[in-house]
Amino acid sequence: MAFISLVGLALYGLGPLLGRMLCRWSRRPRNGSGFPRPPRTWGRALAWRMMLLVGVSALGAGLAAVQLVPTAELARLSVRAGGLPFNERVSFSLPPLYLARALLPRFFRALPPERIEYVAYVGLTGLALAWVALGNRRRPARSLSPRLAVTILLLGGLFLALGLYNPLYLLLARWVPGFAHFRVPARWLTLYALGMAALVGWGLDGLFRRRAPIGRRGVIGFAGVLVLLTGWAGAAGWVDNAGGVGGPTIAGWLIGGLIVLGLLLVAGRRPRLVGLGLGGLLVVELITASSALPHSRATAPQAFTSLRPAIAHLLVQAGQHADGDAGPPARFISMSDITFDPGDLPEIQAIYGPQLSVEALYQYIVAAKQKEVLSPALSLAFGIPSVDGYDGGVLPLARYVTLQRLFLPAAEVSMDGRLRENLTAVPADRWLNLFNVRYVITDKLRDAWLDDVFYDLQFRAQLARGEQAAVAHVPPFEATALGLVSYLQGGAALRDGVPVAVVEIGLADGLTHRFTLRAGEQTAEGLYGPAVAHAPAAIGGHFWPGQPEGSDYVTRLQWQAPASPISVTVRALLPEGTLIVRGVSLIDERTGSFQSLVLSDRGRFRLVHSGDVKIYENLDLLPRAFVVREAGATTVAAEDDEAALALMQEEAFDPAIQVVLSAETGLDDPTALSPGKVGGDHARITDYAPERVEIEVDAGSPGYLVLTDAWYPGWQATVDGQPTPIHRADLFFRAVPVEAGRHRVVFTFRSSSLFAGAGISLASLVVWIVGMVSCFKNSAGVPRCPKRVAML
Repeated sequence: MAFISLVGLALYGLGPLLGRMLCRWSRRPRNGSGFPRPPRTWGRALAWRMMLLVGVSALGAGLAAVQLVPTAELARLSVRAGGLPFNERVSFSLPPLYLARALLPRFFRALPPERIEYVAYVGLTGLALAWVALGNRRRPARSLSPRLAVTILLLGGLFLALGLYNPLYLLLARWVPGFAHFRVPARWLTLYALGMAALVGWGLDGLFRRRAPIGRRGVIGFAGVLVLLTGWAGAAGWVDNAGGVGGPTIAGWLIGGLIVLGLLLVAGRRPRLVGLGLGGLLVVELITASSALPHSRATAPQAFTSLRPAIAHLLVQAGQHADGDAGPPARFISMSDITFDPGDLPEIQAIYGPQLSVEALYQYIVAAKQKEVLSPALSLAFGIPSVDGYDGGVLPLARYVTLQRLFLPAAEVSMDGRLRENLTAVPADRWLNLFNVRYVITDKLRDAWLDDVFYDLQFRAQLARGEQAAVAHVPPFEATALGLVSYLQGGAALRDGVPVAVVEIGLADGLTHRFTLRAGEQTAEGLYGPAVAHAPAAIGGHFWPGQPEGSDYVTRLQWQAPASPISVTVRALLPEGTLIVRGVSLIDERTGSFQSLVLSDRGRFRLVHSGDVKIYENLDLLPRAFVVREAGATTVAAEDDEAALALMQEEAFDPAIQVVLSAETGLDDPTALSPGKVGGDHARITDYAPERVEIEVDAGSPGYLVLTDAWYPGWQATVDGQPTPIHRADLFFRAVPVEAGRHRVVFTFRSSSLFAGAGISLASLVVWIVGMVSCFKNSAGVPRCPKRVAML
């Protein structure tokens, strides 16, 4: 909004001057070439006005420096530092077809969420009062300039709000600083609303002062404007397939327009009474029109205040995992498009259906699903940090977005740091460990029921010859069989009966059951076709995300005596291709009961909650603060973030025993050293506050204490009371060097930009006070300052 305010100030300050200069220039005597001759005073007048504008802007910026300077520091590190992509700069431009609907009120019919940026109405009554202000011929001459300025301001707001549909704005967005960092051009409607509010005030003031008569021609002119706007809005609603503006809105326009026109017709005889009537009608109209806005259609407060099972589980687990550590709870990450139905949907409908409208009930159900995955921004409300951008767990700077390429392909990274909607698979465990992610939340839409047995298909193990994967946690469960969902990839040439894997099931009594999976019997090629050399196995279904032609094969591995397995391991034997194991479940065929298991080649996970969503616990996560021994340090030049990212993306990189340190934060000789080993090193957070973190470290050898919170200017560190540099670690986090032994490390935030901004604001305040005192006498209050300054 600061940028909009600055541009609005420029339009308000320079627009009228340039307009008057152009008008006077057109009336000047012509020179020999037929063009008017400009007066010599023009340059001085323009320079004087510009000096005043610059001075006032500088004073305002100085007063706000306590906020602007830290904001500028943040902007330098944000995703907008180098400007937005061009498509983002013009996103949410006001379409010309929607222009009239943006300026007119909407009654009773809900405003579509995608149109919320396109609201700038002041009501039909507001339009009428603005028309009165503009048509007032008896206004004092000194009020001409401000009203011209306001008119230019509101027209400028409309002009810029068109964005993509405005050729001049396209040039501004591509080449002019500020515009290149600004998105949602529709927000320029703020200037229109501000200008219209001023005109409405002048219109009311004129009526109460009997200085704003409006004749029949003025009323006819305003009626023409209303017909033009309402006709444009109605026709455009059908053209852009929006289904029209709705009967209640059209009826409101008709009734409101007739009342306003009737009042304007008698304004010449009873201006004060008409002013009172228009003022009251304006309030009624705006309150009625607000019924179409989202805030007036809120659902039940329990949509926010009530706890859902997933939130309750995470809150309870956060306390259980504290272990005396005063640090924040571990982070979580969620993956879901929330297209599932809540399990308590019938209860929600029974309780809230009679009390809420259909729309409000729908919003309540959506809110319930959003709370199950704690998105968007709900982690802030419940104090459970998330790794997702803008959700209260990680500061979403530009380097955070760069670091998301560890989770997603570069083309799928969202510049606003969102992960939930973009992730289709659980990220590798090393990245979850680095970000201190203990919990992974997913829905059940991609899971499967086969032969009355539930199979969890969220994780999978892709195994080539000689590779193996094991279930990290096998709950106590007596079973007689193991169900397995799998397929082959690149194994089309395998003949019937060729062994592809061995499944080993360890029992509590020490025995082990071994089963051999064979091509064409227990599993087969996933993309089966005529060229496949083996027969198809029993198809369980087609559950491949985005590839419905892919087949998943299901088999049961049975044993006679019921037993409680304590381990399940799959080892690949196939000579070519890979075996993909998608789901594993223990089955008790005596009762039909079952227990789904988690088999993954991307880490060790266990299911800790199953309701509307599933919550998995990452069993190998790194704490928020941990020690990496010096022998494991890897440093790269800070100016090359891509090089740092490339080092981290190498298969051999393990954040538990390696760290990438940036040279810009104090390293003089970037080098790459061999990995070390973790052992005997311990870090415990004893105090964690927004601007202070205290950690007790017990290091077995020299190394680096890594704190996986965002590196940011202003953070300072001490080790045993001695200042020490903070390095930017793993592209985004903080690290300080520590020697072997026990230490007390304290991170404190002291923003130099905040103190600098506060000093500038204080100095500007002194200048403003001195200026005000010099402009007015102590007692009489008669202006001493120059006339032009006083008018400004």
